[in-house]
Amino acid sequence: MKFYKFFFLFFITFFINQNLKAQEIINDSLTEKSYGYLIDSFYKNLKDTAIAKVYARAYLKKAEKNKSFTYKLYGNFLLSQYKNDYREFHVFCDSLIKIYESQKKYDFLIKIRSQKANAYEVKKLKNKALKEYLAIKKIINYYKNDSIYEFVNYRIGTIKLANKQYKGAKDIFNDILKKKKTNSNNPILTYKIYNKLTLIYSLLKKYDSAYYFLDKGYGIPYQYKSLEHTRTLLYYNAKLKFEEKKYDIAIKHLKRYIKFIIPDHVAINRLSYCYTLLAICYDKTNNYKEAKRFHYKVDSIYKKENIINPEIEKTYYFLIEKSKDENNLTEQLNYLNSLIDINNYNNKINQELNRSLSENYNKPKLISKKNEIIAKLQKKANRNQLYKLLYGTGILIVLLILIYQTKRKRNYKRQFLKLIEEEQNSNTVSFNNTTLTPKQDSYKISKEVSKTLLNKLDLFEKNKGFLNPEINLKKLANSLNTNSSYLSKVINQHKQQNFANYINQLRVKYIVNELKHNTTFQKYTVKALAEEVGFKSAESFSKAFYKFTNVKPSYFINELKKINSN
Repeated sequence: MKFYKFFFLFFITFFINQNLKAQEIINDSLTEKSYGYLIDSFYKNLKDTAIAKVYARAYLKKAEKNKSFTYKLYGNFLLSQYKNDYREFHVFCDSLIKIYESQKKYDFLIKIRSQKANAYEVKKLKNKALKEYLAIKKIINYYKNDSIYEFVNYRIGTIKLANKQYKGAKDIFNDILKKKKTNSNNPILTYKIYNKLTLIYSLLKKYDSAYYFLDKGYGIPYQYKSLEHTRTLLYYNAKLKFEEKKYDIAIKHLKRYIKFIIPDHVAINRLSYCYTLLAICYDKTNNYKEAKRFHYKVDSIYKKENIINPEIEKTYYFLIEKSKDENNLTEQLNYLNSLIDINNYNNKINQELNRSLSENYNKPKLISKKNEIIAKLQKKANRNQLYKLLYGTGILIVLLILIYQTKRKRNYKRQFLKLIEEEQNSNTVSFNNTTLTPKQDSYKISKEVSKTLLNKLDLFEKNKGFLNPEINLKKLANSLNTNSSYLSKVINQHKQQNFANYINQLRVKYIVNELKHNTTFQKYTVKALAEEVGFKSAESFSKAFYKFTNVKPSYFINELKKINSN
């Protein structure tokens, strides 16, 4: 036993070491790849944390090997991102900030705070990200850098836009454009600002200004255009048509844009948003079927990826109304729960009540509606429980009846075969006797008298005197020249049963034999058979027949007919 334990531990240790060595080899080979390749591979495999971890570690290892501060910082960010836990990264950044603040190394401080702000933005903590960018603006007073100034202001403008502070965002983006004319020339940042301004003016319903900046975006020099640039312009064009309520044109642009979206970690957010916009467009153009299909897609993404887009609440307004029309309380409750969760999330992120909720769907009413549906479902569940109980009881009763009937038929068959076999083997039929325990009487019958009476009873049986419907103990005693007491005692002691059972058993035995050999009798009714053997009613005959054979006369006759037909 010890040997097996040792072998098992050795095998596990060997396997782990080999795994670690293989991991090290993989990391070493990946460090030869470019930073861009490692980042792309990381995000493509972000859902598979084990693979994402490999690329994150390879990125960090490459950065340490090259002694690059910026890349090391980003490598640590990637390690936090695959875990989806940035607490260690924030502590790491704070420790670096203390070091470089004392050394007044502003370029390092800007990089650290930028990356820290990026981590906050990933977690949707926009206010904390904003604080970091404002801290960077203060640093810029000591460390003049126009490109960093533009970048920081761009991020602040983006956060304000996300918080629906359209005027503040617009002013920041326009200010960057004015300063860019005299300070620097960064076409990539410029076209991003054009896109943001297109969106803002469309939301402010200033469509002429929106189209002006959209055209500016299309006018970016060819050498700076990329696939991302092209598809983003297409997206903002679609969004502008949507805001103008040109829903048919918006549908075409949105569908074209969706074809461009690569289903990766970044695109899934925009995909969810586009599906909601498409669903709204179809709803506005009275295409309920397509509207429902795309709202379902949004719900599916939310459930799988927990993706919340800016218009997602409209998806759940639609789905709640649909389930209400279909009287589907369970679906209605599920959609209400999702809407409440989204509402709570938005309130937490924005630190204010979500103004997009309508009068019919403000938070207190949502909770009230949820409780109302839960109460209805509980009532329905209780009613269903009662129905199930009654249904289950009914099924149990039916099953018990079926089991009883099956068992009875099986017993009937067994007893029938027994009756047939006994007759074939010995030409006699044995019955279930209702026996009596012989009792000591106050007087005794001599052996000679008993023998005489038994001989007379044998003759009575041969002559089939028991078929006489008027026969009784007194009449039989008179015909045998004895008294009733003597005859009753002899039958009890020697036939082991009382007079009534004795006569009934003889009658049943007789009719069983007749039925087996005389097919004419098989055509008789039960009542006719009863009269044939001296019973006064079909009921008393059936009871006696069952008592001595364990089968009903009708069953016995039917089984005989089956044998004869074969």
